[in-house]
This record gives sequence, structure tokens and C-alpha cells, in this order.
Amino acid sequence: MRQLPPGARGRRQRAAPGSHPPPPNLAAPSPTGDARLPARQFRVIKHGVAATGMPAWGKVGMQDSEVWDLVAFLQVLPTLDAAQYRQRIAASDGHSHAGAEQHAAHLGQIAAPSGKRGGKAHDHAGHRH
Repeated sequence: MRQLPPGARGRRQRAAPGSHPPPPNLAAPSPTGDARLPARQFRVIKHGVAATGMPAWGKVGMQDSEVWDLVAFLQVLPTLDAAQYRQRIAASDGHSHAGAEQHAAHLGQIAAPSGKRGGKAHDHAGHRH
């Protein structure tokens, strides 16, 4: 099913038709509890899941500290109501919808020793990390 943020209304649809296994509803309490173990979530985010749509974010530049931040968010996500969810998103450092390749390339640009990219200072006006 297409996942909606906590408190959102809308018609639920398959998030990724034909995917097997289907993506989990991360906002719902886990029926088994095992999927909610922080170490398991870390491993899945960092290393991905073979033969599924879950990429290995550790291979494209996501640092362990960023993975643990995401795990911490996943741990509290099922307890959030709509207002709490919006508040956490607004207070976050931001995110990108550009995809892992652009995120990794961007991290490489800002880590350049000169602090400049293509002769221009790195500008955060159009995006956030």
C-alpha cells in the first residue's frame, strides 16, 4: 500500500506494484517486533535487501551517524500523531528528493578541500541536507 504520513487521509494504493515483498508500513506498529529492532533497521538501511527495492544507502555515501538518525526516527514514527510528525519534519535538517546518486555527488562537492565547486562557492539556497 502507498504509505501516508501519520494523520494523513487519502486512498491507499500499492506503493510499488509488483514488488515482493511489498514495502512495510513503517508508521504502523510492527506485529512481530523483530522488524523494530534498531540493529536490524540499521543493517537494512545501510546494506539494503537483495532482490527488493530497498537500496544499500551505505554504498552511496550515507554515513553511519545518518543511518542511526534515521533508525531513531523509525523507532518513534509509530507513536507520532499528524502534528508531531509535521513538527519533526519541520525541525529536521532537511532531505532531498533528488536520489542517492545526486546526494552522494553533492556530499563529495561540499567535502572538497577548497570549499569551492566549479569556481563558485557552494550555495545552500536551493536545497538542504
